[in-house]
Amino acid sequence: NSDTTYRVFDWNRTGLDGKPRELHLEASLASIDFSDVEPKLAELAGETVVRCDLFQVERLVFKKTREVAATGRFALIGVLEGQVKCGSGTFAPGSFFLVPAAFGTWKMTAASKEVSVLKITIP
Repeated sequence: NSDTTYRVFDWNRTGLDGKPRELHLEASLASIDFSDVEPKLAELAGETVVRCDLFQVERLVFKKTREVAATGRFALIGVLEGQVKCGSGTFAPGSFFLVPAAFGTWKMTAASKEVSVLKITIP
């Protein structure tokens, strides 16, 4: 990562002086590694996708029921596949829901054959 900006195209915008902003075609082409076409996949550690001191993301796949969060712990859930029932709601892919820590232990139930969700918590 760096804080360098090279303008390849600037959508015909102008600077404060009313003139087109400078483009950096040669520098931008020189800085691109065209052989680097895709990132390497991270190795998963069980259900954990990523974990650091500030947050943890898990990918949970289940067919029946899973605990959302223990009493005193919150969880943010993002539905990837299938439908999930939690509390009085049913959530489809692309939906997110928050279970506050004050709600105690909650469970998610698969409302389709198989469910895949992302669960974001604090470790």
